[in-house]
Amino acid sequence: MEVKLNYFSNYITNFSIKFLANRKKSNKQPKSHDYTQYDCNHDYIFEVVERENCAYMTGQGKSINKGDYLILSSGSNTIRYQVEEIEYYSNPPDMWIALIN
Repeated sequence: MEVKLNYFSNYITNFSIKFLANRKKSNKQPKSHDYTQYDCNHDYIFEVVERENCAYMTGQGKSINKGDYLILSSGSNTIRYQVEEIEYYSNPPDMWIALIN
């Protein structure tokens, strides 16, 4: 019985450590990525989604994560979008597609 309890105790401890590590990652402060100097349809693709205030953006850049902000220009205005979901392509590895709102 002691061996089973030790195994269970170790399992719970390992699970807690992994949970806290993932929780710590999710509490990371969002970063802002400035794309105002880039041209839409040339340097990145911006596609409006049927949902209000959402779009897909395909572009290049490293270290963009869920929760980060993308700053885009629209004429003389700038608009800040937040990344809801992001997936990186395998080739090239810094190319991604993101759902933004």
